[in-house]
Amino acid sequence: MADASLSKSILITAPVVAAAVISLIFGVNQAMNSEPTQTFTPLNTTTRPPTTTTRPPTTTAPATTASTTSAAPVTTH
Repeated sequence: MADASLSKSILITAPVVAAAVISLIFGVNQAMNSEPTQTFTPLNTTTRPPTTTTRPPTTTAPATTASTTSAAPVTTH
């Protein structure tokens, strides 16, 4: 009965140990061969002021009104 219990615990423990060893190997390998971290640097590093477009002030045209002079009334005899 002890052999069955021992073999059962070995069957459960072996894959866990193997996974831990494989994970450790890959972790060490990745740490040794890691690429340097890349940071984004813009191509144009000079700072420019924001571009603002200024328009000349809008001028209103003088209002042209129709002449309000009325002609003298025409009287016929």
